[in-house]
Amino acid sequence: MRLTALFLMPAMLLGMLEAGLRVSGFGYPTRFFLPQADGERNGLHTNDRFTFRFFPRALARSVVPQRLEVPKPPGTYRILLFGESAANGDPDPAYGFGRHLEILLAERFPAFDFEVVCTAVTAVNSHVILPIARESARLEADLWIVYMGNNEVIGPYGPGTIFGNRAPPLPVVRAGIAARGTRTGQAVKVLAERFAEGSAGGTPAWEGINLFAENLLHPDDPARTRVYEHFRRNLDDILKAGNRAGVPVLLSTVATNLRDCAPFASLHSEKLPAVRLAEWNTFYESGKTHEAAGAYREALAQYRRAAAVSPGFAELYFRMGRCHEALEEFDEAHRAYTKARDADALAVRADSTINRILREAAASHASVQLVDAVERLGPAATGEIPSRNLFFEHVHFTPAGNDHVARIFADAVLDILPARMRASDTGEWPGPATIQRLLAVTLWDQHRLWTEMAERQSRPPFTDRLHNETKVAYCEARAARLSTLKDHPMNRVIYERALEANPDDYFLRARFGSFLQLNGSPEEAVAHFRRASETYPRFIGAHQDLGVALLLLGRFEEAEVSFRRALALNPAYERARFALALIKEQSRQPPPIPR
Repeated sequence: MRLTALFLMPAMLLGMLEAGLRVSGFGYPTRFFLPQADGERNGLHTNDRFTFRFFPRALARSVVPQRLEVPKPPGTYRILLFGESAANGDPDPAYGFGRHLEILLAERFPAFDFEVVCTAVTAVNSHVILPIARESARLEADLWIVYMGNNEVIGPYGPGTIFGNRAPPLPVVRAGIAARGTRTGQAVKVLAERFAEGSAGGTPAWEGINLFAENLLHPDDPARTRVYEHFRRNLDDILKAGNRAGVPVLLSTVATNLRDCAPFASLHSEKLPAVRLAEWNTFYESGKTHEAAGAYREALAQYRRAAAVSPGFAELYFRMGRCHEALEEFDEAHRAYTKARDADALAVRADSTINRILREAAASHASVQLVDAVERLGPAATGEIPSRNLFFEHVHFTPAGNDHVARIFADAVLDILPARMRASDTGEWPGPATIQRLLAVTLWDQHRLWTEMAERQSRPPFTDRLHNETKVAYCEARAARLSTLKDHPMNRVIYERALEANPDDYFLRARFGSFLQLNGSPEEAVAHFRRASETYPRFIGAHQDLGVALLLLGRFEEAEVSFRRALALNPAYERARFALALIKEQSRQPPPIPR
């Protein structure tokens, strides 16, 4: 009776609560893929509410809108791509390297259909990717690609996160994720968020990595060790999920911008005595004086003395890298830049330990093949230290960078394809121009991307980086060179031809709508946004885009319908709430006085 009272009765009460919440319609589905609702064909679509379990709703990140048929059509080679924002394609998933890869394979093997399904999501980490991988084991994939490791510190359950508890033990993390898969767990999370909003004055708006700028880690912080252990175990379980599904895995190391991304924050060890700190400061300031005067040897001598006193200050190594590069000592420069990245107190780039864990994991699983992107994009392969030639800022690829990475993976896929497919090999990969044409990477879009990245790097925490102004100026210069071409008539032609080849592509449809809206054809834009929202009815962004287009045309009643559809998917979606407030305010305006 005691055991019954202690365990069985609470379990029954929880079961009744769970059943009641489900019957009442409370909560949301937590799977990454959901069944199609339109009844037109069997298949799945991505769940735009998947990340509610891991983020406050106001900060929840969208997934890439995709549809896939189940069972898989004959002649289709399906690749699943797992990762974070770099794999997702930030700043614009329309041009991520997964989409490049799909075209590369389709053009070289035209007898087969290639499908790259991107499950990568901005701001997630291995704690979030693991349940996606386990669920994906049933999707009849022919290959998995894993490109992850940048967000282990700042993503959910990391020591630098703002999304709930920081670095709890792994069993607690997994129990929490499982609990939030229930409606009861979701109710508890909603109540906790409302209490937090009331006590803290509301949920912060999404500000990219600036959200984490206050959560810095000292170089000797024990939390870094916990991060690596959690990453190792999650990665091992992801690879085991692929092995149980009988799917080969391409596991990649994670490349980062070394030369053109100074550390975001630098800290000394908390154990450094004040006397030693003063000594360090003397050496450091002397080194800076010599560096400014172009006396790089003398500067390096002083910087080495500073490093001997306090070896964890990230900016010191970045300065050493610049001195070595000025002296054309490129191997030493590369090592110094790598140390600067590894010691960054705002850990938003995969470091050397993360990449070592990736290499070790690949070596320990027979079904896993390593793709060493760090080596393939490093100075030994390219002759250059990874920099703005590949990256917009710290980890996100430029269009050229995405093309380069896609070709690295394409070469690896070539070795895995079955013999029947290799027999149809045309013998060469298409050039970058073909990729840009089929993805509609127009001059207008390139101008938009470089302008956006200049603006992003003009805000904290980028503004705290050494020599950040030169990075902003570079992006502004790239945008300026495109400014006279962004209105070229060929931009429209490129979009129209790309849509003829792939009319159901969400990104082509939505980007063309944006292009039309901003270039004097708002009615045409509405038609494309409407089709995108009808093709992907459960994607919040599709309804928001349509609502904005209708709002700008003064079609307030139709716009309100779209915004309410977005809010039905996410009641905390602030952009839709703001738009509805504008419509309400407009309705209060007095009618114009007749003349």
